[in-house]
This record gives sequence, C-alpha cells and structure tokens, in this order.
Amino acid sequence: MKRLVFLVEGEGDFAAVPSLAGRWLSDNPEWYQFVHFDTKPFQIGGIHKVSGKLKTQAEWQRYLKLASKRPDVGAIFAILDGDLSKFEGRPFCVVEAARTLAERARDVGAGVLFSFGIAIISKEYESILLAAAAQLPGMVVGISIPQSPESIRGAKEWLNDNLVEGYRSASQQNQLTKSIKDWAPIRETHRSFRRFENVLLQLVTAMSSEAHVVTPAPQVANTNATN
Repeated sequence: MKRLVFLVEGEGDFAAVPSLAGRWLSDNPEWYQFVHFDTKPFQIGGIHKVSGKLKTQAEWQRYLKLASKRPDVGAIFAILDGDLSKFEGRPFCVVEAARTLAERARDVGAGVLFSFGIAIISKEYESILLAAAAQLPGMVVGISIPQSPESIRGAKEWLNDNLVEGYRSASQQNQLTKSIKDWAPIRETHRSFRRFENVLLQLVTAMSSEAHVVTPAPQVANTNATN
C-alpha cells in the first residue's frame, strides 16, 4: 500500500482536503487496498508562494522533496486556490499555472520516483461549499444561493454573511465538508471539483499499477499545422 501526500494552501485545507479525498475513497472502496491518504498535508501558502522568482520557485521543489520523503510515498497531490490575478507576469490561467507547476515537479522526480497531480480550485476551496450551500447546516433561512459558485471571488465572505454564526475556515471548513451528503449537484456544476476527482482517480490508478504519472501533462505542440 502506497501513501498519497497532499500539498494544500492554508489551515482550513489541512483537515478539509484529506476529508474530501477520503469521501471519494469511501465511494470507491475498490482502491483501499492500494492507497493510504496521508492526514498531515504540507501547507505551502498558495501558488504565489511557490512561483515567480527563482527563490520562490525553489520553495515549490523544497516542499515536493519533503513530501517525497514520507514513508512509502506513491504520489503527491497539490490542491490550491486559483484566486490570483497574475501568474509570473501574465494574466492568471488555471491551465497554464497547473502545467507549469507540474513540469517543475518533474525536476525533483515526479513521473519517475512518484506520481504527481495538481488541481487548482476556482476561485477558492470554499466555492465547493457554495455549490453545496443548500445542504450546509446553519444557513440563514431564505438566502439566494449563487448559481455559478466558481465565478465568485470571496466565497469565504459569502459563507460568513450567510451562515447564522458566521464562517471561520480554520475551524469550519472541514466540518462543513463532512456535512455534505449528496455530491452529485457539486459534480454537475463545479468544474474544479470534477478536476479534483479526476486527478485523484489518475493518481490512485497509477499507484495501483506503479506506473507513475504527472497530471496535467505538458501541452503537445500541433505538428499538423499548415504553412
């Protein structure tokens, strides 16, 4: 049995991300024999903390090296927020940022020594909770639930305004994640959540076969272009 280690952004993610992945595993018990989810993620502070200047890029590799030294590591999975306006001097693009970080992971053994995947949640983890707002306990009665939770910047603030007792990510993110019973509506409306589940499936499949992967894969140049 191999270990899957998480890289997450902040304090609330520390418990919530393993719970989110554990929920997926409980729905797909055929994978239990192949994978163990590490319950102590590395908190890396967000994409801006591990990209940009060479010094901060080096932090990305440092965290990956540390994660790879956990016992029996088969894969590392980064789940980060996509709430930036720019990424390394260009307008922020989820796909570009994910591919860049995935390629840099190869420099420390991803794809050879361990599998690696990254899912960037647009705009932040709490947008998943917004997609499930109708199921969350303690919501203000009669609220209007956003139809496009991924497009909202400030999901934490929305939860704080619409939960009777407010929202504190450090103590409530995991609690609210665990309260969700029906994930079908989230899967239907939340592209980032589907990406999360897809990466998890790719990594667990790789761990079961010991054939390492890196996802997302590099963009393949179009060799069929006409002159």
